[in-house]
Amino acid sequence: MKKYILTLIKNRFSEISFPVRFYSRKSNIILSIIKDLFKALLENSGDHKAVYIIGKYKYSDGSIRSLHNAVGIRLDDKFIKEYYSLIKNILDEKSNDYKINSTNNPIKYVFFNFFYIPKGSEGNYVFLFKNISKLNSQGFKIEFIKKEDKIISIKIFDRSRKISITLKDSILLLPMSLAKLSTQFKLEKGKLTEPVYVGEGHDEYKSTDLSHYSKDIERIDDFNVWLNKIEAYCAQDCIALYEVLIKFKDLIFDKFKINIVKYPTTPSSKSSPNKASSKKSSSKKSSVKK
Repeated sequence: MKKYILTLIKNRFSEISFPVRFYSRKSNIILSIIKDLFKALLENSGDHKAVYIIGKYKYSDGSIRSLHNAVGIRLDDKFIKEYYSLIKNILDEKSNDYKINSTNNPIKYVFFNFFYIPKGSEGNYVFLFKNISKLNSQGFKIEFIKKEDKIISIKIFDRSRKISITLKDSILLLPMSLAKLSTQFKLEKGKLTEPVYVGEGHDEYKSTDLSHYSKDIERIDDFNVWLNKIEAYCAQDCIALYEVLIKFKDLIFDKFKINIVKYPTTPSSKSSPNKASSKKSSSKKSSVKK
């Protein structure tokens, strides 16, 4: 008999819930739940190697409290130890209201909202969802459009507040490096040389192995200098990409009367009715000239 309720939701955060009554005789309820959580996540993971997850309590009165902000964690033999350590440290810092054995308002469920991170993109998506997932706890809905293991777009919305934002992967519209795109679209200022920190200390920011770089980089020993340069580097990336996309949008609209904002990928824009009518119009003009 399974001790959990699993709701897999396509293109949204899924949910797995553990009724506390099944664990009432366990000496360490949280650890026991995390062990079963790990098994359940593995059983449904396919070939995914990591998950983004938010732990929550649901009390008898129906109220819900988040145990922690969303975190990215690998589905390997360290999962149980690392995730239990994270939650234990958080619970030690919180008030008695968060304890399982609270008599005033007992906890009925420990549940988790989670999202499998696409294979090979763990670093990128952990960075992205670290902030997006916070909106989920603020009442925003988050939907994904996926194809195989790629996220094509992410929609964040709250209809009651009339807010809707859609994030798209620019590489699916223009499958080329930003450096090449900057040259192709003749930007006044394109991509900068990437500053790489190689100094002492600050190991979380340091690059010790530079062999994977196939482009020019700037090695920097001074951490404060690197901080300023990496900020300027990232800002210019955003500016350059914005300018490229604007130029590309105008080019496609002038040629085919297609608004690329409506399409997440270049192939999907080919099915546009406007493009079909544009082709017919071109064909007619060509036949007249003949």
